[in-house]
Amino acid sequence: MKDILLEKAARYGDKIVVVSHCFTGQRGITCLDCDDELIVRKGEQKKHHFCHRKGSVCVLSSGGGDGETNEHKAAKIKIANRFNESDNMTISQRVCFRCDKKANLYNLTEYRDAGYFAVNEYEYTDKNGVKRRADVAIIDNSGNIHIIIEIFKSHATPEANREGCLWVELSAYSVEQNTDDHFTCVRVPCVSCNVCSAIITEEQAFLKRIYDYRFRPEIQIEEKLAYLFFKSRVVGR
Repeated sequence: MKDILLEKAARYGDKIVVVSHCFTGQRGITCLDCDDELIVRKGEQKKHHFCHRKGSVCVLSSGGGDGETNEHKAAKIKIANRFNESDNMTISQRVCFRCDKKANLYNLTEYRDAGYFAVNEYEYTDKNGVKRRADVAIIDNSGNIHIIIEIFKSHATPEANREGCLWVELSAYSVEQNTDDHFTCVRVPCVSCNVCSAIITEEQAFLKRIYDYRFRPEIQIEEKLAYLFFKSRVVGR
């Protein structure tokens, strides 16, 4: 069996990267869900992607679990409960994992005060006529969906499958750790702002050049100086 193609995002150290930022054979890329090291595949036949190594038990790998972790289930229940009970629940949109830039603050308490309520595993038919199930749906008394909250694993729901309502994604870990009802929405593939995207792209290219010139220390020094100069110019903007 084949692994699910993790096309969108993974972790590299303390950063979130997409497959276009990485190169084949790069080490240290790990899964956002299980933290296992991933393989970077950038061949000519299939879409470039990350995949797990053979024998992985991650739910994002073929044969891994029932497709949903206990953390994922608990996060869905907690979000619905907090919406129905909290007097000050907010969700902000995180647009950059590297510099923690955020935008758009949504006060969910206003929805509850307007008479809406949260439902787990809410079934609906999307705009393409496909039956789907929302992890958490904020609905009115007529069953109309106003907000869909999905628990984030490795990548966001494709734009084509999103409804016209407010759509946010939260990581199961962040929900589990939350104690103040102020959550941060993850919107992949927007994992980095423009400045950080430029740095990440150059950083991955730099790492590849360092690897290619591993037997040429004099060239490695030149590459390091060039990268530091680039970074100082970009960060200084």
